[in-house]
Amino acid sequence: MKNINFTEVDKGSYFEYHLPCRDGLLDNSLFYNEFKLNNEVLLLWNQYLWDSGITYLGSNENSLLYAQIIKILSSTNYVDIVSFGNFESDHKYLSPLKSTKIEWKNSIEFTSNDKQFCRHYGYQTPVEFLNEMDYFNKDLTNRGFSISRVNLYNLNAYIKTYHSDVTSWSFYINSDWDGLTSILQNSSKRPSINQMLNFSECIIDIQIGEDEGYSDYVLIRSKSRLHEKIPVIQKALLQFGKAYENLISELGIIDNKWKIEFFKTQLNEISAPIDLL
Repeated sequence: MKNINFTEVDKGSYFEYHLPCRDGLLDNSLFYNEFKLNNEVLLLWNQYLWDSGITYLGSNENSLLYAQIIKILSSTNYVDIVSFGNFESDHKYLSPLKSTKIEWKNSIEFTSNDKQFCRHYGYQTPVEFLNEMDYFNKDLTNRGFSISRVNLYNLNAYIKTYHSDVTSWSFYINSDWDGLTSILQNSSKRPSINQMLNFSECIIDIQIGEDEGYSDYVLIRSKSRLHEKIPVIQKALLQFGKAYENLISELGIIDNKWKIEFFKTQLNEISAPIDLL
């Protein structure tokens, strides 16, 4: 498990907290290990992992740690997620409380050429987003931006909407749905971070990049300074990550017929409580 150190940047009207994750945060993964399970158990195991948002997509289970940040900062039982992709398939994976198509998405990019912080492109249209990120497939027939209100219980499923070798999401914490959607659906006026922070306590951008030259990145923006909360988050992530890596090690000696139940129980125990702050 790697050290976790956010860097604070005072932007004047709001604060930024940057966490570059060039090699992810975890040093071990379920997908580095081979468990000799019979076909029936293996099918159940793979289905459980997928249902739980544990997948080799992107950077393996690092997505679980990024989700913990959102769970810790949220004082509600839901989060609003902005993503790019197919509306119907994203809706199926996220099982949202509500969702709608939108015109704008905040965009960041972090590559091996970026020495310290990610690049921030602001709010973009789908066409601008595809061009800036240099996507090969620029067809928007069945793709675009959407916002989904997701129960924190199902938050880990966000990784299922990973669509390419570099994908980013925006998470709006403790937010006003009507305020957010009224701005993000207005195609005639480009939103700003300051404007969006009027309707959300925090905006968290997460990039998961597996394509050559791309890396994971977490960027938190908040109008209020989080200098007391960030150390708590760092400690909680470190504890969760170490406990998760220990769980993977222990799993190897558990009898095959108990593996799934053991993993389920232990993962529930080590997950960060929502009311940590």
